[in-house]
Amino acid sequence: MTNVLTLTPGTFLQSSFDKVGDGREYEEIELKTTGTKTTFTAKTPIQLHPGTTITGDEKAIIQLIPYASMCLWKPQVPVFSFSGENYLFEGFMFGGLADKQNVLHGKGYHNLFGGNRASEVKIRNVKIQNSKGDGVRILDSKDVTVSGNKIYGIGHDGFYCERCVDVEASGNEIYTRINSGLRSKGSRNVIFQDNIIKSTAKYKPRTGPGIQIENSRANETTSNVWILNNIIDGCQGPGIWAAGHTAPALDAATGLTIKGNTITNCGQMPVFEDKETADRLSAVAGICLDGWTEVDIRENVLDGNCNGIRIGTYITTSAGSGYVVRLTSNEIKNTVAPFNRDAYAGYAIAVTVPCKFNVISEGNMFSGNLKDVFGI
Repeated sequence: MTNVLTLTPGTFLQSSFDKVGDGREYEEIELKTTGTKTTFTAKTPIQLHPGTTITGDEKAIIQLIPYASMCLWKPQVPVFSFSGENYLFEGFMFGGLADKQNVLHGKGYHNLFGGNRASEVKIRNVKIQNSKGDGVRILDSKDVTVSGNKIYGIGHDGFYCERCVDVEASGNEIYTRINSGLRSKGSRNVIFQDNIIKSTAKYKPRTGPGIQIENSRANETTSNVWILNNIIDGCQGPGIWAAGHTAPALDAATGLTIKGNTITNCGQMPVFEDKETADRLSAVAGICLDGWTEVDIRENVLDGNCNGIRIGTYITTSAGSGYVVRLTSNEIKNTVAPFNRDAYAGYAIAVTVPCKFNVISEGNMFSGNLKDVFGI
């Protein structure tokens, strides 16, 4: 039987969390609300111990203290930091009070979860909203599952993993702000599946992609990434951005499948944007791809984007040549002219550096586009 420490609304204390974990007095913290009292205040960062479970009764709200001290809450200091094995978080809400903080969006402040060298991590049915940083940031870890969460208008990535193995993010609903809904960097065996990712004018600045996967350091490798059956809408950046831009070897970023996704109305990078970001870029598409080999893009619906699929430089560029990309049975329609145009604007498929890529295109369907195919 699980030994549970029940906390009622008030201010979190590190001493409470020090009682919880493998070999400690308690295995689980339960956040239990009482009547109209629902708020648990995070006044200081909390370090968790391996084997910790934190559950809420669905009404529990963890709220960051307003005007959090920049001396105490430094960049990459999350509300909950953890390492080691066996963590479960579910059934509560987090509010970052973004309008009552003195830091900018997307600068590393006020992440909710920060894991490093962790394993067997599950984050599910958590609502994360109105913060300046990432919802979940996990480094050098394995066996990570992020599922069924609602992430609305946070400062940077909804979920970010770097140098991780065996990662799944599924069934999440994310409204992006300054960067990606889901992001993977230098990681292997990654599945992003059945998520809904949207960008709307309610959350600004909003120039990031819906999903971003990358391999951007020469000593990293990325492989076996699956992006399946997601709905992505309204991102002013790309719907999906896959970039392996600095790795010297073709196999540094390999094995990417993008299948069954619906990507709509992405790529309208604005002429003017919020003062916190200077992104006013061309070359934006439903799917932007560079520097990956053995890529399979199939059975996706791309509707109303500035390009449907764009293979070539976007922000960065990759080294070498010989990348293999297969485009099969995608439906690409109703491309539009972006605010920031270049020579390839409006193509359903545009291969802007054709000598670098071996692109195999079969059974793709086109309708209502400004232009259909360039560079194949």
